[in-house]
Amino acid sequence: MKIEGLAAIVTGGASGIGAGVARVLSGAGAKVAILDRNVEPAESAAKEIGGIALPCDVADDASVQQAIAGARDIQG
Repeated sequence: MKIEGLAAIVTGGASGIGAGVARVLSGAGAKVAILDRNVEPAESAAKEIGGIALPCDVADDASVQQAIAGARDIQG
């Protein structure tokens, strides 16, 4: 599957499996947005891979919609 240049959203991407997924996607050429409740670790993880970090609580629909809109605005 070719993902170079595509946008990817990774929830829980500040650490653990989510951070690993974000690294793999970025390494394959995707533009990655890391969504996480923990903003500082998300920003650190995003900086490491050249992505972006957005605050998001996946248990809150409004938070998810706002984060997706933010990722869309930033990444196109």
